[in-house]
Amino acid sequence: MQAPPEFEAMYPPLKEEYVIGERYGKETLVSSKEKRYRDHRASVTCMDASIGKLLDVLDEKGLAENTIVIFFADNGGSGGANNGPLHGHKSETWEGGVRVLSMVRWPGGNIPTGVENDAFLSSMEIFPSLASVTGADLPEGVILDGYDWWPTLRGETESPRKDLFWKRQTRLAARVGNWKWVDMEGKSGGLFDLSKDLGEQHDLSKERPEVLAMVKGRFDAWHQETMIDAEPRGPFKDF
Repeated sequence: MQAPPEFEAMYPPLKEEYVIGERYGKETLVSSKEKRYRDHRASVTCMDASIGKLLDVLDEKGLAENTIVIFFADNGGSGGANNGPLHGHKSETWEGGVRVLSMVRWPGGNIPTGVENDAFLSSMEIFPSLASVTGADLPEGVILDGYDWWPTLRGETESPRKDLFWKRQTRLAARVGNWKWVDMEGKSGGLFDLSKDLGEQHDLSKERPEVLAMVKGRFDAWHQETMIDAEPRGPFKDF
C-alpha cells in the first residue's frame, strides 16, 4: 500500500521506516509497524481525495442526481488497518475479515442521505440491484445469489438475505440470521450471537449445541449445492 509523498507528508515523521525482519524465509529489511500504519492512513487520505474529485465532476456536469455511486471494501483490513471492535483481519472468516463498510449514493433513487443502515446485505446484491434499476433482462434459468437491495436501503423493507457462507481453503464460516459459526482450520472458532457479541468473544457452542448443528447443517447444504453439484462454479472445480 503506497500513497504519493504529499499524502505521506500529512502525517508525523517516523522514527524508523524499516526494521530487520523476514520475507520468503530470508532475513531482510521490512516496513516497520509505524510505517505500515502511516502508509495505510496516507493511502486512505489519498483515496478520499480522489473520490472527492470524481464526485465533484458529477456535480459539475449535472449528473449526480441520477448516478449511482457504490463504495465498499472487498475484505477486512490488514497491515496498518484497525478492525476493532471486530475480531480478526483480512483472509480470516472472523467478522474482522468479512464484514466491511459500504456507502451508496443515489439522490434520484430516494436513497436517504446521512443515514446508517445495518441491514444484512452483501456484495452479491450489487448485480441484481443494478439490473433492477436499469431494466436489464436477467438470464433465464440462472439462480442469482443476490437480492435487489433498493427497498432495504430506502428503509421500506427488511433485508431479504437470511444467510451467508464463506469458504477460504480450510477457513470456514456461516451466518444464519444473527448466528455465526466460525472454523479457522480447526485451530479456533465457535458459535456466536452477533446481535449481542459482534466481537465474537463468547463461544456458545456448548450452551447452544442445537443452534450449532443447525448452522453447520446449513453450511453443509450450501457447500453441496454450490461447490459440488452446481456447474460451473469454479475456480474450485476442474472443468
